[in-house]
Amino acid sequence: MTTESGVGAAPATLAVVATGSVPTLTFGAPTLSGPATGSTTQIRYTGSGASQPFTATSSTASAARLDTFTVHAKVDNAAGFPSGVYTVSTIVTCGQP
Repeated sequence: MTTESGVGAAPATLAVVATGSVPTLTFGAPTLSGPATGSTTQIRYTGSGASQPFTATSSTASAARLDTFTVHAKVDNAAGFPSGVYTVSTIVTCGQP
């Protein structure tokens, strides 16, 4: 069974406002909190010139100094999903050379 943002949840939006050089964003590996165990959690994101297909690992992207990223989550669990509240999280850090 798979659930994806858009089926019960909206994607997240990340605004980037940077001065100086073009920033690099690092998206941490996604994590799931909720009652289901044995799940595979993945995210994908898009922004100006950046597009990452679904991945369960950390990844990096170049951003424009003024940019908006949309982040979608997908969770797979062969056993299904018990009722409850689920949250997918990723930590995004911004760096400049």
